[in-house]
Amino acid sequence: SLTDVNLPEGARTETIGAYAFYNTKLANIILREGLVDIGTYAFANTALTSVSIPKSVKHIREYAFNIASLTDVTFTNGSAVTDELYIYNYAFASAPIASIILPAQLKSLGEHDEGYNYQTVDYVFNGNLTLHTIEVNPENTIYTSFDGVLCLYGATTEELILSYCPRAKTGTLYVP
Repeated sequence: SLTDVNLPEGARTETIGAYAFYNTKLANIILREGLVDIGTYAFANTALTSVSIPKSVKHIREYAFNIASLTDVTFTNGSAVTDELYIYNYAFASAPIASIILPAQLKSLGEHDEGYNYQTVDYVFNGNLTLHTIEVNPENTIYTSFDGVLCLYGATTEELILSYCPRAKTGTLYVP
């Protein structure tokens, strides 16, 4: 049974298609620069515990890592101005991630075709009861975080919209 995948340097793979590794025993994958699209259910129900997303990735589709064993997700930071990343609803649903640092190039988390819809962020991490901290690269011009809680910038960077409090957050949150 397939357990490891290595996309070599210079690989011309731009898309990992829908259901590509769905319901396999895949435990390790090395994703390389040049990859643009991670398809719907691409790694759902696998044994992956960690993944590093290259800055070239523009789309992480619905359910891409759903019900995976994923506990560690890292993003290579790109430019907040020239690069783009869209993370769709349910992309990390039920994955037991405890904390995550979102990259500078993130443009949308959840529904993205109607602009910055902060009401659907919960769907990205739906079913995750272990997530306690979300941080955002300080160069991101759309999102920020405060005390591990995801916020959107309003009309100015002085105005914050509290967008999503992780389900496993504990203690007291002091909102500025």
